[in-house]
Amino acid sequence: MSTVHWDLLTDEQPFREAFDRVFLCEVMAHLPVPPYQYLDRLRLALRPGGVLLVSTPNLHRLRNLALLLAGQEPFGHFAAPEPGTWHGSFLDFSASHLRWQLERAGFAHVLIERREFGHRASSPAARLANLALRPLTLIPHLRYNLVATAIRPHI
Repeated sequence: MSTVHWDLLTDEQPFREAFDRVFLCEVMAHLPVPPYQYLDRLRLALRPGGVLLVSTPNLHRLRNLALLLAGQEPFGHFAAPEPGTWHGSFLDFSASHLRWQLERAGFAHVLIERREFGHRASSPAARLANLALRPLTLIPHLRYNLVATAIRPHI
C-alpha cells in the first residue's frame, strides 16, 4: 500500500483507472471548491467497480447547532487558501447534500451513515459541554460524522 499526494484544488488529473480504493477522510470540509468537481476526478482515478470511502463532519452535528444557538458561525470564510495559510472549515455536509455531490460526480450505490467517532474538544469548557450533551448523539442526525461509500460504475 502506498500514499499519493494530489492537490484536489487544481483541475489536474494525474491518475486514470489507477486505484481500487480511494479514502478521503476529513478533507471535504476544508476545500473551497464545489465538491463534485474533485469527486469526479477521484471517480476517474478509480478503476470501474472501485470504491470511494469518505468521512466528513455532519452539518447537523451538535457542535454546529450549539454555535448557531450562541450566535456564532460554525464555518470559516469561503476563500481560496493562500500558500502557508489556514482558513479552517468552509462547509459541512448534510447526508442529502453529500449524496447529491457524489451522485453529481457520477458515483453509484452511494451509502451514507451518521457516526460518532468520539472527537475530543479543544478546551475544558467544550469538553464539559460534550460530556453533558453526549446522550443526544443517540439521535443519529445529531452525530458528528458522515461516512459514505460510493462505487465507480462499470460504464
